[in-house]
Amino acid sequence: MGWSFRKSRNFGPFRINLSRRGVGWSIGRGGLRLGSGARGPYVSASKFGFNYRKNLATGAKAGPSTDPAAPAQPAGFFARLWRVIKWCLLLLLIVMATLWLIGFLSSR
Repeated sequence: MGWSFRKSRNFGPFRINLSRRGVGWSIGRGGLRLGSGARGPYVSASKFGFNYRKNLATGAKAGPSTDPAAPAQPAGFFARLWRVIKWCLLLLLIVMATLWLIGFLSSR
């Protein structure tokens, strides 16, 4: 088994993960999380020590086509929708972290 490193920081339902592969984020509570990391977007569910993780980007990490004459596939509807959701969640995370920081600093 190889060595791994992971550090996470929680901000309410938001979590930012730092690992050897890169930076990721997730949102959720109660064993159900939706996020994006070095291996792409995923949904994760856990209960009683059991964990299920499903990558949402099927084929997104695949290499180039072996057929050079094959046309490039445009991004599908769900890929574009996921990108919009990801940016909205990131913006929401920034707004909530800013509001938390303002409340934390004003209470001192």
